[in-house]
Amino acid sequence: MKKIFCVIWSLFLCLQLGFHTVRADDTLKLYAKSAILMDAGSGRVLFDKSGKSKMPNASTTKILTCLYIIKHCNLEEEATVSKNAAAQPQVHLGARAGEKYKVKDLLYGLMLESYNDCAVILAEHAAGSTENFAKKLNAEARSYGAKSTHFVTPNGLDRTDKNGIHSTTAYDLALIMKQCIKNKEFLVDHQSQKPFFS
Repeated sequence: MKKIFCVIWSLFLCLQLGFHTVRADDTLKLYAKSAILMDAGSGRVLFDKSGKSKMPNASTTKILTCLYIIKHCNLEEEATVSKNAAAQPQVHLGARAGEKYKVKDLLYGLMLESYNDCAVILAEHAAGSTENFAKKLNAEARSYGAKSTHFVTPNGLDRTDKNGIHSTTAYDLALIMKQCIKNKEFLVDHQSQKPFFS
């Protein structure tokens, strides 16, 4: 998860140049099935390889889960672990039902270790259930223009509901990251009060 986050982050911060959009078959050879490079300021796409193809998004889901929690929850509150959260598969913190954790501490487990149980604890804390949280997450994504995204889980584990499979596109993930780097709370290490990336 750290590597994924750093790659996405670097794609947004490193380029603020006015290059024309480059298709993958022009100059670059990528192993990735889908990729996109977007100017974070203007939203202009600088590089695109199947950027609007829907695909499972795995733990990159946790990026929007994190941003949603930062925007809508008190980070100093305590969240209680449910049986559902405690039963999440690896990779996980190993939290036990009934335990309590500060929201901000769970965010560290979510983003730095990609813990699946942290995602569920936070989702249930914010919305009462993962199903309700998915509705809120999808509404948040749509508000950013991410219209080809459908989230079913807060952690990215594969699931399907009546509206479809848990999936997104590289383009939609870029729109979500565009919002992340505008959010100071998202960027700050709350223990040191310094940016995660400086």
